[in-house]
Amino acid sequence: MIDTLKAIAQMFYQGFNIGEAKVDLVAKNKDDSVLIELKAITTTLGPKEEAQLRKYMECSNIPAGILVNFPQAGRKGCNDQPEIVIVEKEV
Repeated sequence: MIDTLKAIAQMFYQGFNIGEAKVDLVAKNKDDSVLIELKAITTTLGPKEEAQLRKYMECSNIPAGILVNFPQAGRKGCNDQPEIVIVEKEV
């Protein structure tokens, strides 16, 4: 089941609340959840996007996430296939 409701996570930096963040999708079954973050950026997914997803995972207590970067039609140098990165909680 996929919840299309955007979840709001409080964001903290050095112990101070610096605001809220919204996650794109949360897929749930009976026992597990996966946070799905959707992107449409002109570059490939990198450490910045992975760090953002990891922070969302940490704030929402979800152990796994998927980053999906959709290609931008008509842009030179863009892939025609989505880029997908699976991220798991660091132990």
